[in-house]
Amino acid sequence: MTVSRVVPRTAVVTDSTARLTGPGEDGPGEPDAPVGGPTLPLDPRELGARVVELDVLLDGEPAPEGALALADLLAAVSGGARATTSRPSPAGLAAAYAAAAADGASAVVSVHLSGALSGTVDAARLAARDAEIPVEVVDTRAVGGAHLLAVVAAARLAHTGTDVRRAADVARAVAAGSATWVSPAAAPAAPGGGRLGALTGRLDRAGRALLEVQDGEPRPVERLRTSGRVVERLAGLAVEHVESLRAVAGDGRAGLTDRLLAVPASALDVVAGAGLSLRHAAVVVQHSGAADLAGAVADRVRERAPGVLVVVAALGPVLATHVGPGAVGVSAGPLTGRPHNRR
Repeated sequence: MTVSRVVPRTAVVTDSTARLTGPGEDGPGEPDAPVGGPTLPLDPRELGARVVELDVLLDGEPAPEGALALADLLAAVSGGARATTSRPSPAGLAAAYAAAAADGASAVVSVHLSGALSGTVDAARLAARDAEIPVEVVDTRAVGGAHLLAVVAAARLAHTGTDVRRAADVARAVAAGSATWVSPAAAPAAPGGGRLGALTGRLDRAGRALLEVQDGEPRPVERLRTSGRVVERLAGLAVEHVESLRAVAGDGRAGLTDRLLAVPASALDVVAGAGLSLRHAAVVVQHSGAADLAGAVADRVRERAPGVLVVVAALGPVLATHVGPGAVGVSAGPLTGRPHNRR
C-alpha cells in the first residue's frame, strides 16, 4: 500500500507597512533584477501573501493605509491636519488567518514590522491564539524595506512547501541580516503618536539627523548638514552592509557585525534545501516626497556596488506619518529567491 505524503501548505500574512510603491508613488514599480539575480516585488500580494491594513487617522478620521495615497497624506499634513496611525485589530488579523485556512492552508506565518514600534505583533499574537490552524508570528524588529525582505523570504519558501517553522526562522534570519537607516528632513512638529512616534519623537527640531534601526528601535547616529552628505552617508552605509552580506554568502564571516552573525548557517541550509539562494542582496531606498534625493542615493549605490538590486520606493502612509515629509532612508539585506538568467 502506497501512502502519499501531504506537503504542508504555509500561507503568509503581513501588514500594510511592508507594501511599498514605485518612485512615482502611484503604484508598484517594476524593478529590474541584475542578470542572474532574483527580483524584488514591492507588493507582497504579488507572492500570494495576505496584507492586513494599518489605519492612518487624519484629524481623527481613520482610513486604511491602502486607501490613502502618500501625496494626499503629505498635502493634508502640510495643510495643518494632524496625522496619527493605528495598528490592525486582532479581529482583522483573525479574519486573514481564517481566510488562509478556508483556502486550504495548513499553517500561517505572520510577518510584521517591529514590535518595538507598533502593536501589530501583539494583535497578531492575540489573533493566533484562537486560529483554527497553527500561526507562527514573526516580529521582524524591522521596518520598510527590511520588513519587506523578510516577507519575501517567507513567501518564496512557502511556495516550495517548506513548513511554517522553517519559513518563520528564515524570515527572522533575513530580518536580522538586514539594516535600515533613515534621515528625516526635520523632527515633525507633532510626532504621529503611538509606538511609531519614537521614530522621530526624540529628535531635536534643527537640522537633519541620521537614525539607525537597531533591534527594532531607531537610535541617533549623527547629524547630516547637507544633502550631499545625506547621499554619501546613506549610500556608503548600504554598500558597506552589502559587502558584509557577500562575505556571509561566501562563508567569510571574520570581522562581521553582530547583526550579520545572527544569520545562522541553519537558515542558509533551509534556503538552499528549498532550491533557493541567499547569495544576493537588495538595497531599497525609500522616501516620503523626496524622490530626487532618494534617486541620488540609489545612483550612488549602483556606482559603488554594481550588480546589486537597487530599488527606489515611496514609503507607505503609515511610516511616512512618523518620519514626516522629505525623509529619505535605505534598507539593505539578503534577497531570497531563485536566480533566473535574463537574455
